[in-house]
Amino acid sequence: MSKVVVTGLGLVTGLGHTTPTWQGLLRGQVSSGGVADLPKDHRSPALAAKAAQLALVDSGLNLPQPELGIVFGTSRGQLGDLERYRQTGLPSWLDAQASGGALAVAQALGSGNLYGVPALACSSGAWAVGWGLRLIQWGYCGRVLCGASDAPRTPLGEVGFRQMGLQATTPYLQPFNALATGLVLGEGAAALVLERADWARARGARVYGAVTGFGHTNDAWHPCTPDPAGTQALRAVGLCLEEMGIAQTAVDYLNTHGTGTRLNDAGEYRLIQRAYGPGVWVGATKGATGHCLGATGAMEAAFCLLALYHQYLPASPGLGTGYDLNFVRSSQLQPLTYAVSHSFGFGGQNVVLGFQRDDN
Repeated sequence: MSKVVVTGLGLVTGLGHTTPTWQGLLRGQVSSGGVADLPKDHRSPALAAKAAQLALVDSGLNLPQPELGIVFGTSRGQLGDLERYRQTGLPSWLDAQASGGALAVAQALGSGNLYGVPALACSSGAWAVGWGLRLIQWGYCGRVLCGASDAPRTPLGEVGFRQMGLQATTPYLQPFNALATGLVLGEGAAALVLERADWARARGARVYGAVTGFGHTNDAWHPCTPDPAGTQALRAVGLCLEEMGIAQTAVDYLNTHGTGTRLNDAGEYRLIQRAYGPGVWVGATKGATGHCLGATGAMEAAFCLLALYHQYLPASPGLGTGYDLNFVRSSQLQPLTYAVSHSFGFGGQNVVLGFQRDDN
């Protein structure tokens, strides 16, 4: 199977677009969760199209890209549009389908190739990256634009998590903090250009790193509560590390799901103790971006790749005490070869992605 590398990244977050997001992470900044400069109508597709355009420019590829595969997911789809249409009756609900983000990406990039819209709750963006990896490995595409967008900061989006008792009473998300009261919603999008390594080398593209592992399982346990035994989450890590071809002690950096909810953080803490060596650096970047639902899996994949490329660990704002892990509390230079990202979603979705520093 072809080796798969990442040649383009596009980030749209409350910290800024791509480079400002990364610089904000390194400075330990915390965003308000919202993106300031995009329209309210069709917001999730607008976020998706912006991230995709940024990623394509970053990759050095030109428009149009008719052979580019598209795998672009979402958790909530066009929730704000559906709320407005319910109140006004106009326009048609067809204008607010969950596939709107992927369609906006395909239109913006001029792609008529394979097209997928994963909707696996908060793991949607991570699964999109994993499926892009498979499409290239299996020979269906030479290049794939992967990612996700979500704009859940709407009345219905907020009240749903509040009714479940999962929304924080503090303005910022606090991962792995014994005093944390829940998650804080953010919005945004992330897009990654995945490419056959030989194609990237042939055109002299900059390479952020390689995507080398994808583990995906399901708890088959509960609609919104993770299985306390963590059996399938542990299996997803094992599948990813097996594909990467490395031992659990070889992972240098782990970007956690880290939502600031007690069940998730406690379960992920137990998982990390079982699945990795004691020296792994542990990051939790939702403290900076907020929880952007399906988009965060793709965002955090990008953060892993940027960490490998720059050999720099980003800070994890909001961390507290009570969890004995090797946390990245402040940004620091660090030699890194392997990084892993966790994404878990309602319905028991467990997605684990593995990345390796580019070795030419």
